[in-house]
Amino acid sequence: MLKIEHIRQKLKEIVKSQSTLQKLLLSEKRKRNLNTEDLVFVSTSIIASYWWCPVKAYILSKLNELEHFKLYLYDIAMYSYELGYIRSIPENVERILNIGNNLTLEDMEKILERRIKLSKEKTVLWFENGCNITIIEDKLAIIQYGNLKLGYINPLLAPSIKKSLENKIKELNAVAVDFNTLPSKVRGKILEVMIKEKYPTIRWYFKWRKYVVTVEPDGLTKDFVYEFKTTRNVETLGGILKIAETQADIYGFFFRRSRKRVQVYILEAEKLITMDSKVDENNAKETLKRFLEVERTKKPKSKELWKCRVCEVKHICSSITAE
Repeated sequence: MLKIEHIRQKLKEIVKSQSTLQKLLLSEKRKRNLNTEDLVFVSTSIIASYWWCPVKAYILSKLNELEHFKLYLYDIAMYSYELGYIRSIPENVERILNIGNNLTLEDMEKILERRIKLSKEKTVLWFENGCNITIIEDKLAIIQYGNLKLGYINPLLAPSIKKSLENKIKELNAVAVDFNTLPSKVRGKILEVMIKEKYPTIRWYFKWRKYVVTVEPDGLTKDFVYEFKTTRNVETLGGILKIAETQADIYGFFFRRSRKRVQVYILEAEKLITMDSKVDENNAKETLKRFLEVERTKKPKSKELWKCRVCEVKHICSSITAE
């Protein structure tokens, strides 16, 4: 087995244990002179969702902190090995927390430079929500669910290309479907692969106040950060745009990029909105400050009750905001 594969396998064995992860997380918080109940490891995407609902952003951050910490441990070890700072994973698991102390933003730029040569793969395959999904040349998705085979065509293609792909679907003994037929998570991932512009990127962790913020743009070039999202209709476009732009602002703030490129695909209208503008560092800082304040106060409760009715954490939210 190649050395890097050995390192990767050993890390996966460590982070797959929830009890080991929990112990390491508590040790890391003590190391940072923080209380065990303090929220530390957070993500840009959830922080930016403050503008959808502040309390939901806090709850999701608490629920996902262990997962964010897991990614942090894995990445700092793999980056350290890739850059030659370590040769192996310590036998004493606690010592993993000492890895990565010498990693810098400049190191991340070096790794990013290596990723500039993008993959030229014409076929993308993965498994999600019980479905085997194959996407061919960003044009056609074949979704296999048991004996059911579905075909979904990139909605932005020209009519003539769509027609030829409809024939391809028939040849594959599949049934052509529209976006309403697909589960939302599956649909979102398919559209992301098909429509999202292809740029290199990297995931890194920035310290802000007591937080370690996971920052992973959809794209990161020397000149700008890139964020892509989908939304069902025009009615929700404003809210989604605010979140997408805030994410891009936070990316630009931490990665020191002055420009941002944001795209939102509107499902029902089959329309792609593109916005190129300057990174708003004030918006990034203000959002981070507001998120920190929500953690401190657990307030305010969302006044947009329609959001509460469809919220997946409403059962938790009602108990928190009632305190």
